[in-house]
Amino acid sequence: MLIFKNIALYYNKEKPHNRAVAETVAKFLAGEGANALVYDDCGGITQENTDLVITVGGDGTVLNAGRNIVHKKIKLFGLNAGNLGFLTGADLSDYKEILNQVIRGRYSGQDISLLSVSIFKDGKYTVKEQAAFNDCVIKTGGARAFTLEMSLDGKQEHKYFGDGIIASTPTGSTAYSLAAGGPVIAPEVDVILLTPICPHSLTQRPLVLQGSAQILLTPRYKRDGDYATVNIDGQITYIVESGDSVLISTGRHKIKLLQAEGNDFLKTLNSKLKWGNR
Repeated sequence: MLIFKNIALYYNKEKPHNRAVAETVAKFLAGEGANALVYDDCGGITQENTDLVITVGGDGTVLNAGRNIVHKKIKLFGLNAGNLGFLTGADLSDYKEILNQVIRGRYSGQDISLLSVSIFKDGKYTVKEQAAFNDCVIKTGGARAFTLEMSLDGKQEHKYFGDGIIASTPTGSTAYSLAAGGPVIAPEVDVILLTPICPHSLTQRPLVLQGSAQILLTPRYKRDGDYATVNIDGQITYIVESGDSVLISTGRHKIKLLQAEGNDFLKTLNSKLKWGNR
């Protein structure tokens, strides 16, 4: 019996060779009795006509789809047609066997919390509640370090001085944050991770905050004309200038990211990042 009957195959249109893969997978799913449609834009995917989104590509395609469907409460599964595929649940080599199981309800997975990112100028929104699946990175726009003033839940005040800071979800702890020296966090833990980027101090280290934290970051620059960038999942970029502030919190909605039955976080760490190998 099919658990998922209406399936959207989403591929990155900047990599058109994946369209042929998506169409092949859609044909296979149709042969299993599912209604499978191919999309190159998440805008047309709705909760009314979709039970499951299967991405065809790498981790970037999963991130893009996740941000766009998190409010629609549609489950997500990644088919790896890219490189690392840390967030994907199957490789092309064995997709038939695994998708056959998934669409019949034999899968594992986690409820993933995304970040919510807003940017203010003079107290007014310029960006409102942009979802971030992996991370929000505030980074110097030039060669100079700058100061980030942080207010936590409207009370505590701290200062970071360096190239910037990475605010990440537990899922994003294995991405840029890990490369910057941050810890690996299991995806089911309800926290927000702050990892400094090249801090100009021996006292500034990664900080794990409770998931309900409201983090307000305000950049301070040494010279007129300096600026920083706010980057969402390595895919969306905004400019923050003097007087701007960035509010980061856990989003209101979660997304169910599916894996093949029997897969778990530690197994993925080992197979993709060689965690625990000697």
